[in-house]
Amino acid sequence: MKKQLLTLAASLLAAGTLLAQKTYTHAECGTEYTLALRSDSTIWSCGENGNYQLGNRSMTKSDTLVQVAPTTKWIFASAGAVHGIGIASDSTLWGWGYNGDGELGLGSVSDTVLPTRIDPTSHWRMASCGWVHTLAIKSDGTLWATGYNGFGELGTGDTTDRLSLVQIGTSNNWKTVSAGGVFSMGIKEDGTLWVWGYNADGELGNGSTSYCVNTPTQIGTGTNWAMVSGGFEFAYAMKTDGTIWSTGFNGNGQLGRTTSGSKDSVLRQVGSATDWKFITAGASFAFGIKQNGSLWACGFNDYGQLGFHSTSSTGLIDSFRHIGTDTTWQFISAADGAIASGSVYGLHSAGFKTQATELCTTGANYAGQLGNGTTIAAPAGQYAFGCNVGETQTAVPPICTLANIIVYPNPAYDQLYIDGQPSLGIYELSDMSGRQLLHGKLLKGNNSFSVRAIPAGVYLLVVHNDEGGVTKVKIVKD
Repeated sequence: MKKQLLTLAASLLAAGTLLAQKTYTHAECGTEYTLALRSDSTIWSCGENGNYQLGNRSMTKSDTLVQVAPTTKWIFASAGAVHGIGIASDSTLWGWGYNGDGELGLGSVSDTVLPTRIDPTSHWRMASCGWVHTLAIKSDGTLWATGYNGFGELGTGDTTDRLSLVQIGTSNNWKTVSAGGVFSMGIKEDGTLWVWGYNADGELGNGSTSYCVNTPTQIGTGTNWAMVSGGFEFAYAMKTDGTIWSTGFNGNGQLGRTTSGSKDSVLRQVGSATDWKFITAGASFAFGIKQNGSLWACGFNDYGQLGFHSTSSTGLIDSFRHIGTDTTWQFISAADGAIASGSVYGLHSAGFKTQATELCTTGANYAGQLGNGTTIAAPAGQYAFGCNVGETQTAVPPICTLANIIVYPNPAYDQLYIDGQPSLGIYELSDMSGRQLLHGKLLKGNNSFSVRAIPAGVYLLVVHNDEGGVTKVKIVKD
């Protein structure tokens, strides 16, 4: 029996090696650059670099992906207008790039050439970068902020800039946050929605256009909010029932619905669909992904950043437009915005599909922000997604043994995602001797759980659903 178990373990290790390709797990578009996180815990960047936003010691722009701090393992990355924030594998927080308003939280206003550790002792869960401010959540659920605060976007109760991270309120149940241009949004563990910062265009969705709100303020009484995304002057939110909602400036149709003027100060539902699984708001355009993996977009499109050939947002104001026919989209990011010479910049997009062995990019490319080895002089752009950026290796078919169930990344380092769960269910993660290490409940749709604490090796994930289906997947833990 012992010999048989050893043989089985060896064969599974071999299978794990076969599946151990590098895939993309996250991507974010800054104003003129792109950051991407891979499953091997490396961060890559491309595009403009005049403020060291690529994090590679140089000020030279790059039209191909270059690695950020190669000796560090990363589990999270966020791109602001011209600054970046990362979380390393030991849960420490790091920043690089532009720091003229203290958005890196280093106690100074000097730009940083390479990723620099922000807080030497704390453990961090996530971060979100706005135009010139940064929000971050610690592992204990507390919320912290740094940078420009002229409109109250830090949530400190005043409009004084901060050069170091300061705690916002006393709550320790923050689940997620999103930094918009000069405003902020967040969801707490109880599913409530909170907003603060600039509001002259109604981006806070509180029914007014008061100039600013300088402390987190709850919107409504709902407890079923699941996701938020702050654009430059507008915002989106998604509920657990699969509906999406928008508010703020709509001059380019970025709200995905009609308004009586150029803006709306009330967070209202977009259409009637109840099958959305992801939403992202950028400088002046937005994307959504539905449960079937289809991609949808609305808003400004002069550079092709929506992924089709048009230089006008006409016809997009009433609804989202279906982009292509592919039904394997997993993630998408719309470029953050920044104001320069009276215009809002942020004109490209990046994302990945199920296999995630390369990035898909489209839109403006005058600084190499698409990462495909070329540049296109403004005011032209790339008018369709090209999915050949930073290819890691030949794609392996997605891990799927039950209809519509996708498990990624594999190998995993921090979070393991289970997409397409058809009903409520449970998961069990065991070592190859059958000893159960992790287990938990699953919701219908998309789920994730942390595998950071388990040792490197090969494991068996078993997913059950209430309809009687069972999925078994070998997982490699880096």
